[in-house]
Amino acid sequence: MTETEKMTKVERKAQKVKQAQAEYRKAVREQKKQERKTQDRHKYMMDGCVLKYFPEELSAFDFDEQEMNRIIACAFSLRDVKNMILSVWCRKRSPASRPQRSGNSGHALPQQSREFPSWKSCSAKSMRTTF
Repeated sequence: MTETEKMTKVERKAQKVKQAQAEYRKAVREQKKQERKTQDRHKYMMDGCVLKYFPEELSAFDFDEQEMNRIIACAFSLRDVKNMILSVWCRKRSPASRPQRSGNSGHALPQQSREFPSWKSCSAKSMRTTF
């Protein structure tokens, strides 16, 4: 091999490394973009929930973030709200409330790791506890 052949071979390998790095950066950007899209969708949904249940005579937009945090913290400290959160959480975790899927459902997790606690773990007594 001549000196120029060696240089071109090294240059080709360096170009392949740069291409691989560019592909990696692109994949990372796409993943972050998808995560932001999911987070934004959740933010809009949560914002809609707050506005939906806010008193009609008041506008949620008239309060700054600190004031809204105080309002929401107060609301979430109520026993009825805590019980409702726990009740919904327990129903969400209950295998009976989940639709049954057949065959390969496309989940990456093994079958045994997707099991949920039984409804008995969400007893009436546990729903009365405070957070």
